[in-house]
Amino acid sequence: GWVIGRLAIRLGSQNPENAVFNIKRHMDDANHKVSLGNQEYNPIDISSKTLSALTDDVYAKYPSGTFEIEGVVVTVPYYFTTMQRRNTQEAAEQTGLHVLGIIEEPTAAALAFSLEHKFTPEPQKVLVFDLGGGTFDITIFQVTELSDKILFEVLSSGGDCRLGGVDFDDCITQHCVEFFQNEYGIDPLNVDSEKDRAKARSLVREMANTAKEDLSAMDDTLIQIPNWLPGKHLEQEITRTEFESLINPWVEKITKITENTIETAGLRGRDLNIVLAAGGSSKIPQMRNLIQEITGKEPFQTDPDLHIAQGAAIYAAILDGRIEDGKEVEVINRTSHSLGVGTDSGRFEVLIPANRPAPTKAKKVFYTTKTEEDIDVYEGSAATIDKNTKIGTVKVRGIKPPDDLYITFEVSRNREISVLIKGTDIFETKTLTG
Repeated sequence: GWVIGRLAIRLGSQNPENAVFNIKRHMDDANHKVSLGNQEYNPIDISSKTLSALTDDVYAKYPSGTFEIEGVVVTVPYYFTTMQRRNTQEAAEQTGLHVLGIIEEPTAAALAFSLEHKFTPEPQKVLVFDLGGGTFDITIFQVTELSDKILFEVLSSGGDCRLGGVDFDDCITQHCVEFFQNEYGIDPLNVDSEKDRAKARSLVREMANTAKEDLSAMDDTLIQIPNWLPGKHLEQEITRTEFESLINPWVEKITKITENTIETAGLRGRDLNIVLAAGGSSKIPQMRNLIQEITGKEPFQTDPDLHIAQGAAIYAAILDGRIEDGKEVEVINRTSHSLGVGTDSGRFEVLIPANRPAPTKAKKVFYTTKTEEDIDVYEGSAATIDKNTKIGTVKVRGIKPPDDLYITFEVSRNREISVLIKGTDIFETKTLTG
């Protein structure tokens, strides 16, 4: 069977060839493959197995016949691309679960907060700082709680889908490697034996993660790895000050993203009414200090590990009509990434910029001398298409060149993307669901 979470990390150090980590970082690429045993899996498959294991855990916790799972709400980072959202939903459907809806993680965190601490009819500016194991997501809302609904208006969002607690683990890992090299003159992660390399990496991954968590509560901790390589042991003390120094480049990046997101919303730190911290890595004292320095506010004391799941459960109950006098949840979204098309030269031609309120639409004209065109649609922030995410293609046939193609992008309130292409004798449309 499949094992997930902390137990998987522990068992993975003994059987690294049967373990996979950080798959969330590859959710934009269904062609990414990992080998487990004698089989290959893509990120959708692995995510589906994870959800199946969670489902089994739920049924194991409650006696047989107590209840049936009628549906689920899936959470995604607000900063996820259309492809990442689509693949996450497909993973849930592949499990056989009925997807009631998708909710962005910062919205879920704010919703969980609202259950215990009511928002007011007066609009409040709320920042959700969500730093998990693999991703960083920051969203600023204006939240208004009315008699019949809670209105979340997104003012800005930012983040990095490849920044999170595992990067801090890697900093500790590298620190251990350097200490070990000084002691034995050998890099345990770069030995000839592939089996020894894999086992060494899995052993230090588990210990680095434990040390990181210890240093959120203590000033120092001891990292011990007996037989990191056969007959060679690691015993190394690391202080919180050393840890903070190791992760400083990541902290600087998080600081910049946070400051830019507040600025994009047209706000200053002191304009914020509430700051919520979500995600396990937000418990690191340095992160809480960072938030306080930028906003001037102590992040609200919640359970970062559970808050998003609690918000998703509330949203599921609302969608399924299980909350008596339950309020409607309305979200006024913005585009989290720029949307555009690829040109023949490989440039990214933006039609709709990031942080544009939805619904929105934009139109551009492109000249063609061809009888057919494949219009590739991309999402991202880079100037060239090779660094952005392709989310679909619109095939245009029967062009009578030379001709002008009018390309219109439209983003709905739910961030569903529609593309319309019009020429002299042609009319093509395609919906790219997020």
